Amino acid sequence: KDREDLAEYFFEKLGCKSLAMLWDAPLALHGTHKTGIVVDFGHTTTTILPVIDTLPIPTAMRHFRFARRHLQERFHRALEQRFPSSTVTLRWVSEHLGHTLGQVPGLSDSASYEMPDGDILQVPGELCAYSLEYFIPDYLNNLMKGEAPCPPAEGPTQTIVTDIIAAVESCAEEVRPALVKQILLTGGGAKTRGITARIREELLVQQPELFRETAVYVTIQALCDVWVGAAKVAATEGSFYTKQQFNESSRLPSPLVA
Repeated sequence: KDREDLAEYFFEKLGCKSLAMLWDAPLALHGTHKTGIVVDFGHTTTTILPVIDTLPIPTAMRHFRFARRHLQERFHRALEQRFPSSTVTLRWVSEHLGHTLGQVPGLSDSASYEMPDGDILQVPGELCAYSLEYFIPDYLNNLMKGEAPCPPAEGPTQTIVTDIIAAVESCAEEVRPALVKQILLTGGGAKTRGITARIREELLVQQPELFRETAVYVTIQALCDVWVGAAKVAATEGSFYTKQQFNESSRLPSPLVA
């Protein structure tokens, strides 16, 4: 009902000639493929959604326990604890220092940041690698407590990789081989250095047969994947629902709506 009211508003109040309401994930994937897994690293939520032939599978959707905002908040607290007298430009540090290493032991890839007063802030490698929070629960919290940055030895844990596997396993077995051929990482967090290699590595460790041929990739326009896909849909004839069609049925066709 809300979608139909929204469509009526666009047609009657704004004078739109045609309309399409689509999921973000199929649009992001549409720029390169029509079937695959989309991992959307949003600011407030990280969403994992399988897509089959441009159609999302909502029952298989997974929402990871935190997103970029939560990472930045924890990272900021860790920086304040390590450098209590410094003023750090969080956005710069987040975009330039954050990365994910392939292996947890031996974190040594430190980075430096020139402060406004000219002093050089040397950030140690284990703190630069704050994006490991996607793979190791409470990585930053444990780091602030002085504990070793290692994954728990026993027991089930929720990580970005376990959620990807859960999303795939929620789909029918016959579509899984096509789904796992490509996993698209999109959104701001998708640009984190080394994250594609880390996800593929852990998928192969946990489900080697299923993910053997999987390509985990990021496009050059990761922040704009949805817009690129929308532009391609807009250029495709028959992708939109016209005002005349709506007036005749007063309903939007389900394949076109989010």
